[in-house]
Amino acid sequence: MAIAINIKNEILNYFDNGISISTLALEYSIAKSSIYRWLEDRKQKRKPKKRKVPKSFKKNYKLNNSEKKLIVNLKKENKDISYKEILSKLDHKVSFRAIFRYLKKAGLTRRRNFKYPTLKNLEKYQQEDLEFLRKEYQKFAKDKNHPKYYEIIYSFLLIFSNRGLFKEVELVCRKILKNKKKFIENLEKKDPSIAGMIYYSLGDSNNSFAMVEKAGKDYSKAYELFEETSKGEITLEFVKGLARSLYTDQYKTKITLESLNSILQETKNSDIKAYIYSALGVYAFEKNDYQTANKNLRESLKFKEKKDDEYGKIYLNLANCNNNMNKNKEALNFLDLAEEYTRFDSFQKAKIQLLRGLIAVKEKKSWQEIEKLYLKSILIFKKVKNDLHYLFCLCHLALLYYKNHKITKLNKIKPFIEKYLDIPELAYFARRYLAMVE
Repeated sequence: MAIAINIKNEILNYFDNGISISTLALEYSIAKSSIYRWLEDRKQKRKPKKRKVPKSFKKNYKLNNSEKKLIVNLKKENKDISYKEILSKLDHKVSFRAIFRYLKKAGLTRRRNFKYPTLKNLEKYQQEDLEFLRKEYQKFAKDKNHPKYYEIIYSFLLIFSNRGLFKEVELVCRKILKNKKKFIENLEKKDPSIAGMIYYSLGDSNNSFAMVEKAGKDYSKAYELFEETSKGEITLEFVKGLARSLYTDQYKTKITLESLNSILQETKNSDIKAYIYSALGVYAFEKNDYQTANKNLRESLKFKEKKDDEYGKIYLNLANCNNNMNKNKEALNFLDLAEEYTRFDSFQKAKIQLLRGLIAVKEKKSWQEIEKLYLKSILIFKKVKNDLHYLFCLCHLALLYYKNHKITKLNKIKPFIEKYLDIPELAYFARRYLAMVE
């Protein structure tokens, strides 16, 4: 984007008067590299030691309470006020950085270039910090007058689902289901599969917390909706719904398997083929048929063109499969590949670290090495707020301390496990492991 000459000259004048490049980049929302380029153009290198610093910057001026309140009130009254305008109210006594620091303490800062995600720019938001995404969603959820309100809420659902933030997925799904008609009316043209995706995501959320019956109902509903919107065509969404129905109705399993195999032979779509082979592999794995699972999962890699987190998920399933066949070296190789294609801290990355720990136990590695792997997975499960797997890791860590006679460490872990005795869904699991370490 071209910068006006008067703004460029203004930035360069501020630089000459002692204001740093990082501060100017923050204030004017431009890249540091642009300022450096302008300085090179006029053949003037940055020499901070020789630059003249204004008298107002020579002393470390401390703001009094009334001035701090003034900064906060100015921002509250006008959200779009610039740091430059605030600085003028304070007679240029402090730097932009100081103003930013006081506003951050008051919780009034926000990334200047942050725009809410839409269905077109979803990939940009996959790398964002988890807590930042959560806070931005909570802020936006109240803004019902926003022209793209429905699209942005639905975009957050897809991001949370991809990141494995299943608690957030459930909250957003419930919010959408309250105003289901409005969401479908506003988004049906952009994404015809929206209704099915809501129940599909809700099913994944319930499945991650081991609520099998609830997940089954959601998946069956998603399949019905995908079938309606596909209108006889074989779409990826329809195949996803069909594959999930393997876990919803045992009587229809044979029919579903036949349907998936027939689609596999008929379709030329590589994404659909990759998904079906992956789904058949996972289904065979759950039936303890590891040879078939291994074969199908390897086939899915041949058709998977985009090397994203789903690609990493296939490698994770292959690692699980080889681990159950006691092929530890192969399992660890697949885990390395799974980690390579898992871009950020997520439910998937936590499972990778947990499986590394379980393999390390089988290989009789040192307890310190196993402890590090368990702690890594515990931290990520805590980040993504998955209580079931968080508790599972804590219990395995407690067993590790018990078997290695680390009583002090074991006593520190026990209270964290005991907290789950009051949660009906997790109480049995917690009680069982506590009995093992008594």
